[in-house]
Amino acid sequence: MTKTQPSPKARVGRAYPDETLRAATHPTRQTILKTLQESDRSTTDLEQLTGENRYNLYHHLAILEQTGLVGHRLRDSRSKEFFLRKPSRRQSAVFQVSREERPSTPRWEAFFEALKALTGEEILRTRHVSGATVVLTYTGE
Repeated sequence: MTKTQPSPKARVGRAYPDETLRAATHPTRQTILKTLQESDRSTTDLEQLTGENRYNLYHHLAILEQTGLVGHRLRDSRSKEFFLRKPSRRQSAVFQVSREERPSTPRWEAFFEALKALTGEEILRTRHVSGATVVLTYTGE
């Protein structure tokens, strides 16, 4: 009997553990999350920054709100202001880092070494990686 290798989807970091990861890894939603890290923003601001039309923008914002990453408050009767949610008891947390934001090559390479140690997988072509998204999932305790 031969030992079978797990499918790539069964390996650590290969499958979406929950909807939070799926929501956070879309390029438009990554832009929204990065923007909201700086400050709360109106729908109009986010529309200009992402280049999305209002219909698509609301779709992305709805997904981010459903996963608990983003919240909103009414600015006035016609506009909303969106913000990053920071719940006291997290179910998950998303961290995004790009090479441009953290240009220190030793730290960038150390990140890949740590990832390799955790997953047991070689991270290929690290010098071509422009960014990384890490999602932490918490137990229900």
